[in-house]
Amino acid sequence: MGLSGTGGYPLRGDSSDILLDVTYPDGSEVPRERTLNKQWELRNSGKVPWSHRFLAPVISATNDESCHPVDKRYDIPYTAPQQKVVVSAEVVTGSHPGRCHLTWKMIDKAGNYFFPGGKGVELDVIVK
Repeated sequence: MGLSGTGGYPLRGDSSDILLDVTYPDGSEVPRERTLNKQWELRNSGKVPWSHRFLAPVISATNDESCHPVDKRYDIPYTAPQQKVVVSAEVVTGSHPGRCHLTWKMIDKAGNYFFPGGKGVELDVIVK
C-alpha cells in the first residue's frame, strides 16, 4: 500500500491537534549546510492511543536544493488520549539560500496516513 489513504483511516475517535512549533517557527532564518532538529508539540485529542506511529515527509513546496529531510520516517512516542507529545524530524539545509518548506504526516508501519485529509506538520524557514 504505502503513503495512501487506505488502511481504514481515520480511525473512529482518532484526532490530533498541533499545539506549538517548539523549534524554528515559520519564517525563521537558518544557516546553510546545517542539520536542523525541527520539533512540534502535538496533543492526542481523540480517544485512540497512538502506538506504532511515525511522521513521514510528504510535500516539498520548494526545490530540493534548499533543504531535505534526513530520514524517510520519524518515530512518534506512545501517546495516550489527551496526552501531549513533542515529535521531531531532522532536516539538512542546502548550500544555496532560499525557502525551505516541508510537510510531514502521521503514518502507520505500512505507510498509510492516519489522517489522509489532515494538514500535517510543517517546516517553513528561510535558508540564508
